[in-house]
Amino acid sequence: MRRRISETISQSSLEQLLKDHNDYREGLLGSKRGMLKFMDMSYLGFQGCNLSQADLTGARIGNAILDDGDFRAANMFAVDMRFGSLIGADFSRADMRGCCLRGADMTEANLSEADMRDGTLMRSVKHGELIPVLSHEETSTLDKAILKGADLSEARLPDNFVVQTDMTDCILRNAKFVRADLSYANFTGATGRG
Repeated sequence: MRRRISETISQSSLEQLLKDHNDYREGLLGSKRGMLKFMDMSYLGFQGCNLSQADLTGARIGNAILDDGDFRAANMFAVDMRFGSLIGADFSRADMRGCCLRGADMTEANLSEADMRDGTLMRSVKHGELIPVLSHEETSTLDKAILKGADLSEARLPDNFVVQTDMTDCILRNAKFVRADLSYANFTGATGRG
């Protein structure tokens, strides 16, 4: 069950946010870092965007197209990217704790040094009670994802599900799969050398 309060934005609003973040990266006076926290950007197109160092905490990007995007060192804590197209995207050194990547296509993505461990984003409700934004079943999952040829060097992977994941030809140099369920995952051609 979803317990998320998010703001849905349009493709044109997203493009303006991407432009503002690009100005920030170029050091233009008065520009600001991309703040996409808790935004619902499901089904939008991010092809080739540069959101390195942006803050996407708790965002919804399910079924979106992020092919060849640059998300290096971005804060992507608890982002929902289910069934997204992330082909060739760069997530190196990104904080992806608690991300849901169920069914995502991450063919040839760069996930080197990404932190993909478990994490739970909480929010406060009446009387100071804390509840999770995503249910436990939706966090830190890579099940049924496609990671063909992806670079997972030094990545810290989730403690729970990597079930039925295609990791054909992946680079797994020093990747950490502590307590991960690798049932039916395909590691054909995967290598520990980079």
